[in-house]
Amino acid sequence: MTLVLVKDNKRSKAAFIHTGAWGDLYVSLAALQVTCQRHVTNGVVLVGSAKWKDIIKKTDWPAVEEIWECDNGRSANVYTWSAKQNDWQLSLEGVPLSVLFKKVIRSYNARTESLRYAFAPLIARVPERFGSAPWPLSKLFFTHPSKWLGKDPIIHERDRILQVVIPAQSETQVGLPPLRQTSHKTLRELFGDLKQPYILVNPTASRREKAWPSAKFRELVERISAEFAQRGQKIQVHLVGAQSETQWLEECLPKPQLPTSDSERDNSQTANPETPTLLLQPRRILDAVELIAGAELLVANTSSLQFLAAGVKTPVVTLMGRGTPEIWGPLGEEDIVIRGEVSADADNDIFKQERLAYESIPVERVFKVVMGFFDQQETSSTITQYAE
Repeated sequence: MTLVLVKDNKRSKAAFIHTGAWGDLYVSLAALQVTCQRHVTNGVVLVGSAKWKDIIKKTDWPAVEEIWECDNGRSANVYTWSAKQNDWQLSLEGVPLSVLFKKVIRSYNARTESLRYAFAPLIARVPERFGSAPWPLSKLFFTHPSKWLGKDPIIHERDRILQVVIPAQSETQVGLPPLRQTSHKTLRELFGDLKQPYILVNPTASRREKAWPSAKFRELVERISAEFAQRGQKIQVHLVGAQSETQWLEECLPKPQLPTSDSERDNSQTANPETPTLLLQPRRILDAVELIAGAELLVANTSSLQFLAAGVKTPVVTLMGRGTPEIWGPLGEEDIVIRGEVSADADNDIFKQERLAYESIPVERVFKVVMGFFDQQETSSTITQYAE
């Protein structure tokens, strides 16, 4: 590991701090957008998760100048944008955060449940430090402490982070900004065999207990496809998931299925000759953005894809177990939440509670909600039609 000290100590940058899984980062985009708008002249640095490099491109977020990749709250690898490579490139390794923060004039700590990343800005004496912590620690670590921790009152995760940046009335915000500008041309380049209109079904989650059973997803896909065929509507139903989720996705494909015809494709697709259902596995997060942007509807568990959908204004039907919709529900104006029943027999086992809650959601209920959505769209003639 090479230690390189930062020579430019002039304070001008704003730092936006956040870590976590994909969903944690996506839901913070509203706060990041406000930060970038506020500091468009002097620039913004992202601090925390390595995943920032996969979802933030300078071409779409021009105010973001650097990414400080850090998982311990103490030192970071610094990445700067390479126009030639069209990607983030490592420029410095192992730089103490307390040194890097000496060029920061204002820090926004979106880690409202942890103080791990609050020490470096304090040690570096960043003049203005925004964040959230239990009293009286908030006064010690932050010059502009936020009063909400996401528990009392109950507010959405997006707003809990957003109110760190703009404390007043942030709960009235709607939706999320897009990760990138999308286009049908890019969609065709990535998924050439994909015909529109289509809906997407994402049956996976971080754990099996946090997902609707695969058998129910398969039945749902079969029933929706059959209903569209009976109505004479050319709306296809496709499954979407990560490259690592092939087995899980295949469990949800209508039977029988054939193996992929071209395993070397950048975005693999498995087709069923008796149905139009495809198994779609984007290799990059930004490819998934294009795919979701082209969909009429997304049906998913309570996963990060619902927040990608909010950014591209694709309606969502979210299946939720024991979670609280007010905190982790979808964020679009047309989005619908179908929540399971929390069983009293699960004791204090949260994973058992989650599994039983998901299992309690009947296929018929989800089917009626999805078809009801398209009945409304058909009445208002807003289903997107594309040339063959």
